[in-house]
Amino acid sequence: MATVPEIGPYRSVLLAAELLPLTRFPRVEHLPSYAGLAPVTRSSGGHTRHGSIPQGANRWMRGALVSAIPSHVRAAPHSPVTRAYAQLTARLG
Repeated sequence: MATVPEIGPYRSVLLAAELLPLTRFPRVEHLPSYAGLAPVTRSSGGHTRHGSIPQGANRWMRGALVSAIPSHVRAAPHSPVTRAYAQLTARLG
C-alpha cells in the first residue's frame, strides 16, 4: 500500500490493520462494501434503488481512504482513482 501515491506510513498501517487477513473476504468485490465505499443496492420488479452506505461499514478504513483522495488526485493526475474521482465530481457537481 505504500506504493500508492499519498498513502503514507500511517494510512498504510491503518489499512493493513483493518484489512488483514485478506482471506476473510470471499471475493474482491466485498472489500468496497466492507470499507463503506459502495452504496446499498436493492432491486425488485425491474426497479433498482441505490441507498446510503452500509450500516456495518468500517469507518476507520473509509475515513483513511476518503481523506487520501484529494492529495492522491494532485500527486497522480492520470491514475484510475483520479479518473473515477473526476467522473464522480462531474456527475454530482
